[in-house]
Amino acid sequence: MMKIRLFYATGDGVDLYRVNNTLVTRQGTLPAGDRMRSAVEGIFYRNVLVISKQLLHYRREKYPPTSAKNLSGIIANDVAELFPMINAPDFHYRPFESHRSFSLVDIWAWPSKLLRGHAQALRCNYVIPEDALFISAEPEVTLYNQASFDHAVAHDAKGFVGSRTFIHPLRQTDIDLFLHSLGNFRHDVKRINSYLEQETPYPPSLDRINRINLKPFKTTNQHSLANMPLLYRLATYAVCGYMAWTYFTIRQIDASIASMEDKIKKVNKQVTLLANLKSKDETGKLAEELRNKLGQAPNPVECMDTLAGALLDGTYVNQLNITYGGIEAALTSPDPAGAIKVLNASGSVQNVQLKGEPQKDAHLYKFRLAISIKGTDSAASSSAVSNTSVDTAPANTPANTPAPVIAKDKEMPKLSPEINKSSNPGAIFKGTKVF
Repeated sequence: MMKIRLFYATGDGVDLYRVNNTLVTRQGTLPAGDRMRSAVEGIFYRNVLVISKQLLHYRREKYPPTSAKNLSGIIANDVAELFPMINAPDFHYRPFESHRSFSLVDIWAWPSKLLRGHAQALRCNYVIPEDALFISAEPEVTLYNQASFDHAVAHDAKGFVGSRTFIHPLRQTDIDLFLHSLGNFRHDVKRINSYLEQETPYPPSLDRINRINLKPFKTTNQHSLANMPLLYRLATYAVCGYMAWTYFTIRQIDASIASMEDKIKKVNKQVTLLANLKSKDETGKLAEELRNKLGQAPNPVECMDTLAGALLDGTYVNQLNITYGGIEAALTSPDPAGAIKVLNASGSVQNVQLKGEPQKDAHLYKFRLAISIKGTDSAASSSAVSNTSVDTAPANTPANTPAPVIAKDKEMPKLSPEINKSSNPGAIFKGTKVF
């Protein structure tokens, strides 16, 4: 059997008792500070609030036969009129007798502030009027004292039968009057239990707490584990803790986002810088253009070979510039017209143009020619990208140096293996630089 923690409410406060089977032990008045501990102990006990006779109001009323649910609603509507001396009463009822045409119902009422105060603070899930605790195997009457009043309660195997309250001290005439009010029940009374002359460690009604069924007295308003103020505080603490946790979490997230944004900005700056550098880097384009230009330029060796094969005897090359369009040469010759005619007649030469006027120096002429080699664009001959030049000795050679002449056929020297066989050995290039 589960243990019971019993709170006995009187006009002076609430007394605490512990009930273990038939053993009832008084714990004293419950201090306000013990109510927190009471919530923990409530897990192992049934918390029962008993409304003492001192705080109860009682009436027995007649109602038409109806269901228990309808009867509860009818009494709830009538209770304020039945007990006008109580402001906002709470009540408990119990059908006493049922007849074909009516039912007698016992109704107990008490101030609702008791339930809202004691029952809520003490986390009680059963509320019992004291009269309902009296039960016995045979019809009996129990007399006991409470404060300045004496109470007489009749009860049998079904429970409460009737009661009366008298001003202390109780007289015999009061007992006879009470028995007479019981009607036919007075003839069945077998025993009168009197606790008027002796002090008891607990109210006599608590003797029978383990004999009654607590289920009809269960209240839906309170539960032994439901301490609403405590739950409200815990909920408030939980919400505050959650809000604090959320706040710090959001701050951490914001910090992480800010850090990530800084990193993204740095990466974007690097990407932008690289993109700008790439867009400004002309090296690749210049290299590509240079490769294209070089691919268009004539072969310097072939150009010199062509020029050497087309020069007259006695013609010297003072300077040679090889361009994309051909050759630009500074020549010295005693017959410029013949040199130009011979060059035009060459099969490798496409066009010969005289640049400027020939300058006469003694019996020789200095002049410049723009020579277009076949397969090149003569229009580009003036824009030199690759400057290949051959500087030769001046036209006036020293006296001890024999004048260069074209060898006679019978005097033709044998060609060296290193010289292009298609070159005219009669053209001698003097100089040390090739550009």
